[in-house]
Amino acid sequence: MSDIESNKAVVRKFFEYIGRGDVDALMDLYSESFTAWIAGSLPFSGVQPRAAIPDKVRGVRSIFPHGLTYTVRSMTAEQDRVSVEAELYGVHVSGKIYHNHLHWLFFVREGKIQAFHEYFDTMHANDVLCSTPAPGFNTSANAQ
Repeated sequence: MSDIESNKAVVRKFFEYIGRGDVDALMDLYSESFTAWIAGSLPFSGVQPRAAIPDKVRGVRSIFPHGLTYTVRSMTAEQDRVSVEAELYGVHVSGKIYHNHLHWLFFVREGKIQAFHEYFDTMHANDVLCSTPAPGFNTSANAQ
């Protein structure tokens, strides 16, 4: 399997694991120096270090009691980068529908995700995720 195909396989695993909320499997995909950069000026935007990820994933899962559905629409890879267009759907604890269109740019080396950049409709995310307080989910930038 080529490096490009291997990198795409790693990213497919990312969506499988995050879709079912398997934090341990997800963390195994990340390098020790992993960072996530999240678009916008939301409380959870900016650079997130690897150590913050488990609580972030669990927090997001806690506000979507019926889970989240990730649907990959396209995936393109070149060198160490994998670009993914996807949709995310879930029903927030407030009853609001969260249906966002996202783009991730993953950086994969030696079978591990080194980093990703996540782009999405931040206004919709703010409306659903930040405007309605939810138990177990702290949207403050320093929450871990």
